[in-house]
Amino acid sequence: MDPRQLIGRLAELKAEGDAIMQQLMASGMPPEQIMAALEGGGQPAPPPPGMGGQPGPDLPPGIPQGMPQGLLAG
Repeated sequence: MDPRQLIGRLAELKAEGDAIMQQLMASGMPPEQIMAALEGGGQPAPPPPGMGGQPGPDLPPGIPQGMPQGLLAG
């Protein structure tokens, strides 16, 4: 393929990518998550620890999230 044709094709792909990025952001997806998905081969990034119902690194598994475990509990 001629270099000018390749440059034209690259410009088309960039414009299409920009349009897709706008659609994703309009649907509520944060730009950071979009970029992480691109860097990860197209898979959406998992939610950060502590989000989505999974205990984060500061909570050991097995402790209910929402019930205080102190002197007043029980």
